[in-house]
Amino acid sequence: MTATFTATYSPEDNKLRLYADRRLDAETYARVKDMGFKWAPKQELFVAPAWNCTREDLALELAGEIEPEEMTLAERAQMKAERLDAIADK
Repeated sequence: MTATFTATYSPEDNKLRLYADRRLDAETYARVKDMGFKWAPKQELFVAPAWNCTREDLALELAGEIEPEEMTLAERAQMKAERLDAIADK
């Protein structure tokens, strides 16, 4: 069974994000990595460091549409701070 994707874009940080509902097959994983997307394990998504046309084309191909990112930079920073606090407490 192939993965189902959701794609988002945040103009705040100029990043495309790909969310997959399952582990990618080897071919799709290679295509995503070759386009510069990196796996963010804590967020469980692939993120591209900056928008470009070819990355957008891949995101559209996989997800069908690109939605606005719902989480702000401040919310992401807060989540990261909470993770780091939890690690420090250990």
